[in-house]
Amino acid sequence: MHDRGLPTWLDINDLASEPTEAAIRAALNDENTSGAILWLTPDVKESPVIRDIEVPEAVRRRRQDSTFWLIVILAGGLDYADVRALFARTLGGEDLSVWNLTKVASPRAIPSDIKSVAVLALKNRIAAIAKLLDSPRVLYVGVHARGTMVRGTQDALTLDWTEYFADGVPNASDWESMSDAARDVARLLKQETAPDTAIAVGGTPSLPASILIGSTFSGRDRRPPTWLQLQPNGSTITEWSMTAANDGQRAQACGWRTGAPTYLDTAANALAVCVSLSENVSGAFAASPSVHPDLRGIVRIEPPEGRNTRAEPLTAEEAASLVHLTIDAIRDFRQQAVGLNSIHVFIAAPAGFAFLLGTRLATLPAVVTYEYMTATAKYSQAVTIHT
Repeated sequence: MHDRGLPTWLDINDLASEPTEAAIRAALNDENTSGAILWLTPDVKESPVIRDIEVPEAVRRRRQDSTFWLIVILAGGLDYADVRALFARTLGGEDLSVWNLTKVASPRAIPSDIKSVAVLALKNRIAAIAKLLDSPRVLYVGVHARGTMVRGTQDALTLDWTEYFADGVPNASDWESMSDAARDVARLLKQETAPDTAIAVGGTPSLPASILIGSTFSGRDRRPPTWLQLQPNGSTITEWSMTAANDGQRAQACGWRTGAPTYLDTAANALAVCVSLSENVSGAFAASPSVHPDLRGIVRIEPPEGRNTRAEPLTAEEAASLVHLTIDAIRDFRQQAVGLNSIHVFIAAPAGFAFLLGTRLATLPAVVTYEYMTATAKYSQAVTIHT
C-alpha cells in the first residue's frame, strides 16, 4: 500500500503508550481516514480488541459515512458462517456474512493476495477522495524515492519508495515492484476521478523514478499531468506541464542545442541519449561503458554557453520545449538509423524534466534509464520502461 501511495495506521505498529481502545476508535473515526481493511482469521475469536472494538467500530463508521470504505478479508479457513457467529453479539443486526467479502485460500497472505488487496484499497481511496474534491478539482500525488518520505499536506496519495533506495541502487525486482505500483496508480487515477480532475505530481524521486512515473501518463491523455517543480532556492514551487510548449523552438531560442549525432557501431541496435541540463553528463557517461550495450550512436542535449540552471532555473515553457527537443532528436536519429531496439537515457536535470520526458516515451522502443552514483561518479542501470 505504501508503494501505491496509501498512508496507513496499523494497530500493532502505530499504537503509542496510550489507552488502546480510545486510540483505535480515534484512528477509525479520524476525518482523514478514508477506509479500513479487516484481515480476519479464526484467531479473531481469541482477540477481544478485534472482535469487540475494531470490527464493530469500522462497521459503525461505514454505516454512518458513505465515503468510508471497508474491505473485509476472510483468511485461514474462516468461512461466512464463522463470521456470522463471531460477531453476532457485537454487531447487533449487522450480518457480515451477507457482505461482499473476499476469501483467500492461504493460511497466511501471499504476494498475490497482498497486491490485490492493496489495489482494491487504492481504488476505494481514490474514489472516496474524488467525491470530496471541490471545483476546480485537483488531486495531488507525492512520490518519494530518496531520503526521508515526508507526506505533503495536500497529498491524496504519497508513494513511499524510500525503502528501495535505503541500501543504494534498487535491483531489478525492486524496480518491477515500483513499476507495478506506478501503473496501478496512474490507471486508477484516470479511472476513478472525473474527467475535469487535474493530476498534480511532486516530491523527491530519483530521475529514473521520475521518468517511470511520467511514463504511466501518455502524451495522448486528455488531461496531461502537472509536475510541481521545487526550484533550486528550495522555497518556490512552479507548475510544469507539457501544455506549456508545443515544440522545441523555445528551447532553441534560449540557446539549447542538440548538435550533430555521433555514429558508432553500425551493427549495434542501441542509442544513447545524454541530456546535460543541470550538470554535464559526459564524464560520468564516458566512465560507465560497461553498463550499456554496444551503441549505434549518441545524441546530446547541451546547454547554452555559460548557462547555470541553478542560478537561472528553467521556466515551465523552457522545460516542456526541452522535452520536445529531446524527443525530436531521438526521432531524427531513428529515421537515419533503422532497427534501434533500445534507447539509453543518461540525464542530469530537474525531476520535473524527467517526469515530463516520461510522458513522451509512448512511441519509442524500450527505454533504459540510469542512476548516477555520487560515490563513484558513474552510472548504474535502473528501470527499463516498455511502452
